[in-house]
Amino acid sequence: MVIVKSDLSEKEAEEFALKTLPKQVEDIGGNITFSDFWGARGFAYRIKQYKWGYYVVFQAEIPAEKLAPFRQDLSINPSVLRYLLTQVDPNAPEPRKYSEIKKEYEAQEKKSKDDKTEKSAEKEKEETPVKKKKINTVPSISDDDLDDLIEKSTKEA
Repeated sequence: MVIVKSDLSEKEAEEFALKTLPKQVEDIGGNITFSDFWGARGFAYRIKQYKWGYYVVFQAEIPAEKLAPFRQDLSINPSVLRYLLTQVDPNAPEPRKYSEIKKEYEAQEKKSKDDKTEKSAEKEKEETPVKKKKINTVPSISDDDLDDLIEKSTKEA
């Protein structure tokens, strides 16, 4: 992993990551097997007075005797803020692009959110009792009974 200074534009940083670094690796007899430009990222703390930089992740096969000169090249390169070189476990899975991992994560988050919304809606539906409206109805009455009621009410009045 290499962190490139934020003094460069994103285009220049990407060019450095995808052209300059691979050329340096090839010049010492190695080859890049994977490369991913992550773009601008903020730091948790300042690094050499910088608040953010451009991240580059790559895997390379470099001869062991050429590793020290490569480290020195990265150390003195004015565009590089920090770097981290590690040895890859031979049993490790193939590296994947950050953008692919991010898309998968966002899809899982969306699915999880949709599931939670669906479950809460079902739960609310189960918990909410059905309210029955009371409807005032007038009982049906025959014409004869209506006449009798009218006649009875007029006699009382």
